[in-house]
Formats: sequence, C-alpha cells, structure tokens
Amino acid sequence: MLSVEDAGRRAVEKAPFLGSEKVEVLAALGRASAEDVVAAFDHPRWEKSAMDGFGFRADDTAGAAPASRVRLKITETLTAGGEAGGALGPQEAVRIMTGAVVPAGADAVVPLEEARAEDGVLQFEDPIPAGQYVRKPGDEIRAGARLLDRGEEVRPGHIESVTTMGRTHLEVGREPAVAVFSTGDEVVEPEDHRTVEGGLGHGQFYCSINYYMAALVERAGGAPLRMGIAADSREAIGERLRRCAYADVVIITGGTGKGDKDLVEPGMREAGAEMVFKDVAMWPGTYSAFGLLGRALVFNVPGNPSAAHICFEFFVRPALRRMAGFRRPFRGLRQVRLGAEVRVKPREGLPNYVRGRVRHDPSDGSLVAMPWKSELLAPSRMNAFLVIPAGVGRIEEGGRAAAAIFSPPDDEEDGPA
Repeated sequence: MLSVEDAGRRAVEKAPFLGSEKVEVLAALGRASAEDVVAAFDHPRWEKSAMDGFGFRADDTAGAAPASRVRLKITETLTAGGEAGGALGPQEAVRIMTGAVVPAGADAVVPLEEARAEDGVLQFEDPIPAGQYVRKPGDEIRAGARLLDRGEEVRPGHIESVTTMGRTHLEVGREPAVAVFSTGDEVVEPEDHRTVEGGLGHGQFYCSINYYMAALVERAGGAPLRMGIAADSREAIGERLRRCAYADVVIITGGTGKGDKDLVEPGMREAGAEMVFKDVAMWPGTYSAFGLLGRALVFNVPGNPSAAHICFEFFVRPALRRMAGFRRPFRGLRQVRLGAEVRVKPREGLPNYVRGRVRHDPSDGSLVAMPWKSELLAPSRMNAFLVIPAGVGRIEEGGRAAAAIFSPPDDEEDGPA
C-alpha cells in the first residue's frame, strides 16, 4: 500500500505542465506566473515629494534657531502631474503637493502641518536634514528588480508592481479543465428532485460532494465542470468517464470501498483507464485510486466529503498545481499545539487525518489547533487536517501534531457575533 507522500509524488509525476496563455493582469490573480517579470525602469523615475508641504534647500536652514529664524521666499506651487518648476535659487522655497516633482536645487520637504508659512514666507527655527520627505528615483522599485518569478502565485502586490511598469497583461499557466462526477443510486442532485413528492426519497441525500469538489478545484487553480451522477454499475461509470475524457483531469467521487456497489475501479478499466495506484495508507481515504485515460488524469476519491477533501489535499491538488505551472505544488505540513485532546481509533500502518481549526494564539502568535467536536463548530469552520501518526490513538491537550492548513488561520470568524 502506498504512503500518502508516495501517492502525491506519483500523481505529480504524471501531471504535465499544460502550457501558458496571456491574460489581463486582474485575470492573472491567483494563477501561476509563466514568466519572470523584471522592472524595466526605476520607480519613481524622478525625485518627488512624499508629502503635501514645502520644498527647499536643506543647506539654507543650517543656521536656523528660535532666536534667529531662517526665512525663505515661496516662489510657486507645484502639483502632482504638473509642470516641473525651474531651478530653486538660494533662500527660495516652493509649495509642493504629494507626488509632485521636486525642482532642481531642492533636496528637502517640510510637511504642511509642521511648516510656518505666512505672507509668502516660509520660516524655520531648526535645521532640516537633506532628503527629508523626498523620494529618490528607484526608492520604490529599482530597474532590474525581480517583480515576479515563473511558477509564483500572482498576488495583489504583484499586480501593483507590474502595472507600475505599465504592464497590462501577464503570461500565466493554463488552468486545468477538471470534470467532476459522482456515483451512487442513493444521491440526488440538489437541482434534480427525482421523487414524486419533489424532495428526497427514503435513504437518499443531496449530492453536495459534486459542488464541494468543484469548489476545491477552483480554489486550487483549476476550471471545474460538474458532470452529474453515474448509476452504480460498471457500464454507467465507464460511459460517464469516457464522456469526461476530453478534460485534463477527472475526479470521480464514491464507489471506492469494498462493497457490492463500489464499482469505480472496474468502471475505470471498462473505459480503458490505466491504473497507476489503488489504495493509500491513510484513514479515511484508504480506498482511493488514480489512473490515466488517454491524456486525462483520473482520480477516484471517497464519497464522504471529509475523506474526499483529505485525498484532494494530498494528491489531487498537487497534481492540479503542477499542471497549472505552480513552482511548489505541495502545501507542506505545519507543527501545531493541540488546544484539546484528540482521540482516534489507532490503525496499524494507517495515519489518521482529523479535521480541525487552526488559529494563532494571541499571546505568542503560535499555531493552536482545536480538533472538530472539541468545539461546537460546524465542519465548514474547519481549516486544517491534523495528522495523527499510525498506531497512535490519543494525543493529549498541549501535545504537538502536524497539520495541513488549507485556509489561513485568521481569515474567518467562528460565526456571528
């Protein structure tokens, strides 16, 4: 039986980079850059004022004191985007706005709220150092600076930097097209009320897993397409899979176990898929599988949402990220302190994965994890999986555990105030 790490590696090894496309910069947000972006010029390209105030020669204030004030004549007003003023003469000053070009000769700015200005004269009781509130060329971005690396996720800060250089488009990795379908005679599409009364029949439930997987795909950088539900038969599953073979990736939920109707593996073979692995040393999610159908990667994960998410996190997501061009497809584990005891059924050879919520401890900034059900929180509030080593049934409060954190610890509140 493969370890979780080996399953992830095998999936990534079979996941080809899908190439790139040029998109408008806002459409690049969250995607993998397919190019190195280097600053073409200094920003700012000229000396500019960092404040609304007055510009002057710092040397002119060298002898300023309360008993012997320095007085400078205000000659003009300069605004951002306006024409640069002429060279500043001795004992002269200009009224200047934030972002305006500092005139030749001036090398300091005093903010408006700190200035003594009256009747066209600027007064100083203290010397002002050269460079005060003056932004030099390249203070914000130096020509030749790396703004974005190939394989790096494009973030808002990157958008600001590249558009400062005048870029309107970026080359990014193509989003994998991901077909998602479920199996099971007991599941009903929420929009497809197939019973006489227009609701759920006895023993049925709505197929939320299709939506859940599609949401995870989109967050991971893929383009999901829900392909409905296949009946519990080898032929139906094989036929549905063949219909999805145009996609880069297919995710099939359900039918992974050892029951009479767990027929996805035979259905994959029926469609002509080549199996890469079947069964992974993890709980839940043990009976997951991965194969290839032509150029499409095919993953079979459990129908239980939590188990499916665990499988998605450790080997489906890394494959999608590699296909989309991300430099680091694996998320990695973080060490956390447990805020409550964790108890699981110990399983020889199978690590347990437990849903939890990780947050920063306000006292020291460390990561603290509360396992699900130790707090009265809905599963939707969970943002991590806690990894309990194989054979371990209990970790006491205050103990340490590894965690796969899939949402930032402090992004969400625990509910309404």
